[in-house]
Amino acid sequence: MTTGNSTGNVLVVDDNAAFRSAVADVAKLAQCKVTSAGTLDAARKIAADREFDLLMIDITLPDGNGLDLVENLDLAAQGQIAIVTGHPTIETAVRAVRSPVVEYLVKPVSTDILIKLMEDASLRARMRRPAPGNQLAGMIG
Repeated sequence: MTTGNSTGNVLVVDDNAAFRSAVADVAKLAQCKVTSAGTLDAARKIAADREFDLLMIDITLPDGNGLDLVENLDLAAQGQIAIVTGHPTIETAVRAVRSPVVEYLVKPVSTDILIKLMEDASLRARMRRPAPGNQLAGMIG
């Protein structure tokens, strides 16, 4: 993504529509744009075509385990990864720790944590995108 704005792009993968809506509301406050997916398959399709500054992925999805998505991502193209679960287990925590997951969050996730994640996504977007006027014929100076 090489657009000139500094909006953080967030992918929320969760089968709970109320959770996706709550995250989207917090994201708006931090000037982040949210893309949502309710299934693992939908998330794979979305993540294959786009880059995100933050991926919030539920573990328990109707068609699989959200940690499987992490294993299939092009991690160089993606930003921070936060795993979210309403049913934490030692097995999923260990699996998350062994992957490039930055956060392992248990629902209900506090608003303060969501705000911090969104602010980090916005910062990551600003750092990744060149400022307008610093480009010359596609070159960044």
